Parts: sequence; C-alpha cells; structure tokens
Amino acid sequence: MLNSSTPLSPSQDPFYTAPVRFESALPGAILRLRSAPGNLTSIIGNCSAAYNILYRTTDSQYKPSWAVTTLYLPSVQHSRPNASLGEKALLSYQVPYNSVDVDSSPSYAFYSGPFPEIGLALGQGWFVNVPDFEGPLASNIANIEEVGYLLRPCFFPFQAFQKL
Repeated sequence: MLNSSTPLSPSQDPFYTAPVRFESALPGAILRLRSAPGNLTSIIGNCSAAYNILYRTTDSQYKPSWAVTTLYLPSVQHSRPNASLGEKALLSYQVPYNSVDVDSSPSYAFYSGPFPEIGLALGQGWFVNVPDFEGPLASNIANIEEVGYLLRPCFFPFQAFQKL
C-alpha cells in the first residue's frame, strides 16, 4: 500500500498513472491502493480513514482504462457492528464536477474544503465511495456511456477491499 504525507495534484502525482499491463486486469480490479495522503480525515467529518484506489475500468470507446475512487471509512459503528464489510451500507457519491482539468477531480479537490454530505453519511456508519468519474483524462462526459463504464466497476474494489 502506497502512502504520502502531502497530497500532490493528480497531474503531478505518480499514483494517478496507469500501471504496466493494467489492460490485462479485469474491470473493477484494484491496480493500486494507498491511504489518502495528508489530512483528509480531519477535513471530512466522522471519517476514521480514507483510501485512494486506482482500479481497472473501460472507457467510452470500450477500451481498457483506469480510474481513481476514494473510499471513506466511518468513525462510528454501523447499526450492526458485527456485520461483515460486505453487509454494511455503501453510498457512492458522484460529486458534480464538470472540468477538463484532472486536478479538479474529487480525490484531490476535497482537500480544499468540507463536504458535509459525506460527513453525514459517515455519521450513519455508512462507507462512502467518491469516484473521479471523469476518468484519467478528465473527459467531462465525452460520451454518456463513459459514466456508466467508470462507475459500475468502482463498486468492485469496495468488495475486494475487505480481503486486503
């Protein structure tokens, strides 16, 4: 698991690059994982930990691609504390960002200010997944199918995360 103490913008951070031979992985496979750098857990309320997950997906041209999602873990117990990770609630929150700048991706933009909706969900004991759904090129919905292709596989890492 990679980690860094200071967040870098996605355009400067080597974490946001495709691993060698990523194309051979199945959609949803975790390609890279790290604790979110910096003070993200102090910015987002009710958050015990945050992880950046780079995963394999498919682009709007049906070609292998990759994307990043940030998984926030709640600091409060779920209503069923003995439930397995797979039985706990997961909210996928698609932040409305329409930009052609990869540095506007939620995984980085969240360092600049609070998002109370996420803290509220974490306060319910929910896990929160926030994908950079515009992809590695900040495609700004180059094709309507792109959103579906990037979002569907972002749930698979959550399921695999419990095994790590």
